[in-house]
Amino acid sequence: MSVMTKGPTLYDFLLEAELSHYFSPLKNDLKVTSVAQLKYVEEDDLSQMGMTKPEMRRLRKYFQKYCPQTYLRKI
Repeated sequence: MSVMTKGPTLYDFLLEAELSHYFSPLKNDLKVTSVAQLKYVEEDDLSQMGMTKPEMRRLRKYFQKYCPQTYLRKI
């Protein structure tokens, strides 16, 4: 079954953010399958994968680019 997605795939997103080496841990360990699901990932999860603080900031920056804040996120 094909799912229509808006925006880049998770791998393309990570590639653009220069974080593609985290694709396997995100997909296999945290079961993240799309860019939108990154909003549920905690900083501790990323730290346990070995992601550095600057890499986390870069991930957040690109996430905000593709998934901008909505009014629901401000509640």
